[in-house]
Amino acid sequence: MNKRIIISFIIYTVAMPFALFSQSNGIPVPLITGSIGGFNPESSAIVCESEHRIFIVNPKTKEKKKISTLTWDATPKWSPDGKTIVFQSYGKLSSSSTFAIWMVNPDGTNLRQVSPLNTEVAGQHPYWSPDSKKIAWTQGKQLWIANADGKNAKPLTISPAIEYENILDWSKDGKTILYARRDGYMVEDKLQLWTIDVDTQQQTKINDISDMNAAKFSEDGTTIYFLKNDNYINSYNTKTKQIAKFLELKCKNGVSNFQFSADFKTVLFDDEGPNVDSRVYILKAK
Repeated sequence: MNKRIIISFIIYTVAMPFALFSQSNGIPVPLITGSIGGFNPESSAIVCESEHRIFIVNPKTKEKKKISTLTWDATPKWSPDGKTIVFQSYGKLSSSSTFAIWMVNPDGTNLRQVSPLNTEVAGQHPYWSPDSKKIAWTQGKQLWIANADGKNAKPLTISPAIEYENILDWSKDGKTILYARRDGYMVEDKLQLWTIDVDTQQQTKINDISDMNAAKFSEDGTTIYFLKNDNYINSYNTKTKQIAKFLELKCKNGVSNFQFSADFKTVLFDDEGPNVDSRVYILKAK
Protein backbone atom coordinates (compact mmCIF):
# COMPACT_ATOMS: atom_id res chain seq x y z
CA MET A 1 0.00 0.00 0.00
CA ASN A 2 1.40 3.37 -1.01
CA LYS A 3 0.66 6.02 1.60
CA ARG A 4 2.24 9.39 2.27
CA ILE A 5 3.49 9.73 5.81
CA ILE A 6 4.05 13.14 7.38
CA ILE A 7 6.64 13.20 10.13
CA SER A 8 7.37 16.25 12.26
CA PHE A 9 10.11 16.78 14.80
CA ILE A 10 10.07 18.62 18.11
CA ILE A 11 13.54 19.31 19.43
CA TYR A 12 14.00 19.98 23.13
CA THR A 13 16.72 22.09 24.73
CA VAL A 14 18.62 18.96 25.80
CA ALA A 15 18.86 17.77 22.22
CA MET A 16 21.24 18.44 19.38
CA PRO A 17 19.24 20.11 16.55
CA PHE A 18 18.45 17.69 13.75
CA ALA A 19 16.92 18.17 10.33
CA LEU A 20 15.50 15.81 7.73
CA PHE A 21 18.24 14.64 5.41
CA SER A 22 15.86 14.44 2.46
CA GLN A 23 12.45 16.05 2.12
CA SER A 24 10.07 17.47 -0.45
CA ASN A 25 7.75 20.33 0.55
CA GLY A 26 8.20 19.36 4.19
CA ILE A 27 7.32 15.71 3.58
CA PRO A 28 10.10 13.22 4.43
CA VAL A 29 11.49 11.22 1.55
CA PRO A 30 12.47 7.68 2.58
CA LEU A 31 15.82 6.30 1.57
CA ILE A 32 14.47 2.82 0.99
CA THR A 33 11.49 0.62 1.79
CA GLY A 34 12.73 -1.72 4.48
CA SER A 35 14.17 -1.88 8.00
CA ILE A 36 17.31 -0.24 9.35
CA GLY A 37 20.52 -2.06 10.09
CA GLY A 38 23.14 0.58 10.78
CA PHE A 39 25.93 2.80 9.48
CA ASN A 40 29.38 2.02 8.26
CA PRO A 41 32.13 3.60 10.44
CA GLU A 42 32.34 6.72 8.23
CA SER A 43 28.53 7.16 8.16
CA SER A 44 28.79 7.34 4.37
CA ALA A 45 26.65 4.24 3.78
CA ILE A 46 24.00 2.25 5.61
CA VAL A 47 22.99 -1.39 5.62
CA CYS A 48 19.28 -2.24 5.48
CA GLU A 49 16.92 -5.14 4.99
CA SER A 50 14.48 -4.80 2.11
CA GLU A 51 12.26 -7.50 0.63
CA HIS A 52 14.06 -10.09 2.77
CA ARG A 53 17.46 -9.23 1.30
CA ILE A 54 20.38 -7.20 2.65
CA PHE A 55 21.29 -3.97 0.84
CA ILE A 56 24.03 -1.36 1.11
CA VAL A 57 22.58 2.13 0.51
CA ASN A 58 24.32 5.41 -0.28
CA PRO A 59 22.27 8.09 1.57
CA LYS A 60 23.29 10.85 -0.84
CA THR A 61 22.51 9.11 -4.12
CA LYS A 62 20.03 6.50 -2.81
CA GLU A 63 21.97 3.98 -4.86
CA LYS A 64 21.54 0.50 -3.38
CA LYS A 65 23.42 -2.74 -3.84
CA LYS A 66 22.10 -6.18 -2.88
CA ILE A 67 24.68 -8.24 -1.02
CA SER A 68 22.65 -11.29 0.09
CA THR A 69 20.75 -13.92 -1.90
CA LEU A 70 19.62 -16.36 0.78
CA THR A 71 16.13 -16.76 2.27
CA TRP A 72 14.45 -14.29 4.67
CA ASP A 73 17.61 -12.30 5.35
CA ALA A 74 17.11 -9.73 8.13
CA THR A 75 18.53 -7.69 11.06
CA PRO A 76 21.88 -6.71 9.47
CA LYS A 77 24.63 -4.97 11.46
CA TRP A 78 27.82 -3.41 10.10
CA SER A 79 30.98 -4.25 12.04
CA PRO A 80 32.67 -1.25 13.71
CA ASP A 81 35.83 -1.90 11.68
CA GLY A 82 33.75 -1.70 8.49
CA LYS A 83 34.86 -5.07 7.12
CA THR A 84 31.83 -7.34 7.64
CA ILE A 85 28.02 -7.42 7.74
CA VAL A 86 26.35 -9.85 10.15
CA PHE A 87 22.69 -10.82 9.74
CA GLN A 88 20.15 -13.57 10.33
CA SER A 89 18.84 -15.81 7.57
CA TYR A 90 17.13 -19.10 6.81
CA GLY A 91 20.07 -19.74 4.53
CA LYS A 92 19.46 -22.13 1.67
CA LEU A 93 15.84 -23.01 2.37
CA SER A 94 14.99 -26.61 3.20
CA SER A 95 12.33 -28.41 5.22
CA SER A 96 14.55 -28.20 8.31
CA SER A 97 15.58 -24.54 7.90
CA THR A 98 15.64 -22.19 10.87
CA PHE A 99 17.20 -18.77 11.36
CA ALA A 100 20.97 -18.79 11.79
CA ILE A 101 23.65 -16.11 11.96
CA TRP A 102 25.47 -15.36 8.72
CA MET A 103 28.19 -12.94 7.60
CA VAL A 104 29.13 -11.34 4.30
CA ASN A 105 31.63 -8.73 3.16
CA PRO A 106 30.18 -5.31 2.19
CA ASP A 107 30.87 -6.11 -1.47
CA GLY A 108 28.80 -9.31 -1.26
CA THR A 109 31.73 -11.76 -1.14
CA ASN A 110 32.68 -14.37 1.45
CA LEU A 111 29.16 -15.35 2.51
CA ARG A 112 29.27 -17.82 5.41
CA GLN A 113 27.28 -19.15 8.37
CA VAL A 114 28.88 -18.49 11.75
CA SER A 115 26.36 -19.52 14.42
CA PRO A 116 26.37 -23.15 15.64
CA LEU A 117 25.51 -25.60 12.86
CA ASN A 118 23.06 -28.50 13.08
CA THR A 119 20.76 -26.86 15.60
CA GLU A 120 16.97 -26.63 15.56
CA VAL A 121 17.02 -23.50 17.74
CA ALA A 122 16.82 -20.23 15.82
CA GLY A 123 19.69 -17.74 15.92
CA GLN A 124 18.52 -14.13 15.52
CA HIS A 125 19.29 -10.43 16.12
CA PRO A 126 23.11 -10.47 15.97
CA TYR A 127 25.21 -7.61 17.32
CA TRP A 128 28.90 -6.69 17.11
CA SER A 129 31.26 -5.94 19.97
CA PRO A 130 32.82 -2.46 19.57
CA ASP A 131 36.21 -3.95 18.65
CA SER A 132 34.62 -6.24 16.01
CA LYS A 133 36.21 -9.30 17.64
CA LYS A 134 33.01 -10.85 19.02
CA ILE A 135 29.35 -11.20 18.17
CA ALA A 136 26.34 -11.81 20.39
CA TRP A 137 22.85 -12.88 19.35
CA THR A 138 19.61 -14.48 20.50
CA GLN A 139 19.72 -18.28 20.34
CA GLY A 140 16.21 -19.48 21.11
CA LYS A 141 15.25 -17.55 24.27
CA GLN A 142 18.78 -16.83 25.43
CA LEU A 143 21.70 -14.54 24.58
CA TRP A 144 24.78 -16.23 23.18
CA ILE A 145 28.29 -14.91 22.51
CA ALA A 146 31.14 -16.08 20.26
CA ASN A 147 34.27 -14.97 18.51
CA ALA A 148 33.65 -13.11 15.27
CA ASP A 149 34.29 -16.31 13.30
CA GLY A 150 31.64 -18.18 15.32
CA LYS A 151 34.13 -20.19 17.35
CA ASN A 152 33.86 -20.62 21.15
CA ALA A 153 30.09 -20.03 21.02
CA LYS A 154 28.42 -20.26 24.43
CA PRO A 155 25.36 -18.99 26.33
CA LEU A 156 25.78 -15.50 27.81
CA THR A 157 22.69 -15.09 30.00
CA ILE A 158 22.75 -17.56 32.89
CA SER A 159 19.06 -17.03 33.68
CA PRO A 160 17.34 -16.77 30.27
CA ALA A 161 13.95 -15.15 29.74
CA ILE A 162 10.68 -17.06 29.75
CA GLU A 163 9.74 -15.85 26.24
CA TYR A 164 12.77 -14.19 24.62
CA GLU A 165 15.76 -11.84 24.86
CA ASN A 166 16.96 -9.39 22.23
CA ILE A 167 20.22 -7.41 22.13
CA LEU A 168 19.73 -3.66 21.72
CA ASP A 169 23.26 -2.28 22.07
CA TRP A 170 26.83 -3.00 23.19
CA SER A 171 28.65 -0.34 25.23
CA LYS A 172 31.63 1.39 23.62
CA ASP A 173 34.02 0.01 26.26
CA GLY A 174 32.90 -3.52 25.39
CA LYS A 175 31.93 -4.37 28.97
CA THR A 176 28.13 -4.22 28.91
CA ILE A 177 25.31 -5.41 26.67
CA LEU A 178 21.92 -3.68 26.76
CA TYR A 179 19.04 -6.02 25.98
CA ALA A 180 15.27 -6.41 26.08
CA ARG A 181 13.69 -9.31 27.93
CA ARG A 182 10.13 -10.60 28.16
CA ASP A 183 9.25 -12.93 31.03
CA GLY A 184 5.78 -14.09 30.08
CA TYR A 185 3.35 -14.55 27.23
CA MET A 186 0.48 -12.33 28.41
CA VAL A 187 -0.25 -8.78 27.25
CA GLU A 188 0.68 -7.44 30.68
CA ASP A 189 4.11 -9.08 30.45
CA LYS A 190 5.87 -6.09 28.94
CA LEU A 191 9.39 -5.89 27.62
CA GLN A 192 11.89 -5.03 30.34
CA LEU A 193 15.28 -3.40 29.88
CA TRP A 194 18.30 -5.25 31.26
CA THR A 195 22.09 -5.07 31.13
CA ILE A 196 24.60 -7.88 31.38
CA ASP A 197 28.30 -7.70 32.19
CA VAL A 198 30.07 -9.53 29.36
CA ASP A 199 32.85 -10.86 31.63
CA THR A 200 31.02 -11.69 34.87
CA GLN A 201 27.60 -12.44 33.27
CA GLN A 202 25.97 -10.33 36.01
CA GLN A 203 22.43 -9.45 34.88
CA THR A 204 20.83 -6.19 36.08
CA LYS A 205 17.27 -5.03 35.49
CA ILE A 206 16.71 -1.32 34.81
CA ASN A 207 13.47 -0.81 36.68
CA ASP A 208 12.84 2.72 35.38
CA ILE A 209 12.38 1.69 31.72
CA SER A 210 9.99 -0.83 30.19
CA ASP A 211 7.87 -1.44 27.09
CA MET A 212 10.46 0.15 24.79
CA ASN A 213 10.92 -0.45 21.07
CA ALA A 214 14.65 0.28 21.01
CA ALA A 215 17.44 1.52 23.29
CA LYS A 216 21.03 2.69 22.80
CA PHE A 217 23.96 3.68 25.01
CA SER A 218 25.53 7.13 24.77
CA GLU A 219 29.19 7.17 23.77
CA ASP A 220 30.37 7.28 27.40
CA GLY A 221 27.71 4.84 28.61
CA THR A 222 26.23 7.21 31.21
CA THR A 223 23.03 7.79 29.23
CA ILE A 224 20.58 5.36 27.65
CA TYR A 225 18.45 6.65 24.79
CA PHE A 226 15.24 4.70 24.34
CA LEU A 227 12.16 4.72 22.14
CA LYS A 228 8.69 3.92 23.42
CA ASN A 229 5.39 3.50 21.63
CA ASP A 230 4.73 7.25 21.92
CA ASN A 231 7.51 7.86 19.36
CA TYR A 232 9.74 9.83 21.72
CA ILE A 233 13.45 9.18 21.92
CA ASN A 234 14.04 9.73 25.63
CA SER A 235 17.29 10.03 27.55
CA TYR A 236 17.88 8.18 30.82
CA ASN A 237 20.76 9.20 33.10
CA THR A 238 22.10 5.98 34.61
CA LYS A 239 23.50 7.85 37.63
CA THR A 240 20.65 10.21 38.56
CA LYS A 241 17.88 7.94 37.15
CA GLN A 242 16.31 11.00 35.53
CA ILE A 243 14.39 10.69 32.26
CA ALA A 244 14.12 13.57 29.77
CA LYS A 245 12.63 13.89 26.31
CA PHE A 246 15.36 14.06 23.68
CA LEU A 247 13.63 13.93 20.30
CA GLU A 248 10.06 13.40 19.12
CA LEU A 249 9.42 11.52 15.89
CA LYS A 250 5.76 11.96 15.00
CA CYS A 251 4.78 9.34 12.49
CA LYS A 252 1.34 8.15 11.41
CA ASN A 253 2.31 4.50 11.58
CA GLY A 254 4.78 4.61 14.45
CA VAL A 255 8.57 4.54 14.64
CA SER A 256 9.85 1.04 15.30
CA ASN A 257 13.62 1.46 15.60
CA PHE A 258 16.46 3.98 15.55
CA GLN A 259 20.25 3.97 15.34
CA PHE A 260 22.89 6.65 15.92
CA SER A 261 25.98 7.04 13.78
CA ALA A 262 29.34 6.53 15.50
CA ASP A 263 29.77 10.29 16.01
CA PHE A 264 26.15 10.70 17.20
CA LYS A 265 25.52 13.34 14.52
CA THR A 266 23.14 11.26 12.42
CA VAL A 267 20.00 9.31 13.32
CA LEU A 268 18.69 6.45 11.22
CA PHE A 269 15.13 5.26 11.87
CA ASP A 270 12.26 3.37 10.31
CA ASP A 271 8.48 3.51 10.52
CA GLU A 272 6.14 0.56 10.61
CA GLY A 273 2.39 0.11 10.73
CA PRO A 274 -0.62 -1.97 9.62
CA ASN A 275 -0.65 -2.74 5.89
CA VAL A 276 2.31 -0.44 5.31
CA ASP A 277 5.84 -1.60 4.58
CA SER A 278 8.41 -0.04 6.87
CA ARG A 279 10.52 2.74 5.39
CA VAL A 280 13.95 4.03 6.31
CA TYR A 281 14.65 7.71 7.04
CA ILE A 282 17.71 9.65 8.14
CA LEU A 283 18.27 12.77 10.28
CA LYS A 284 21.50 14.76 10.33
CA ALA A 285 22.67 17.31 12.88
CA LYS A 286 22.52 20.89 11.62
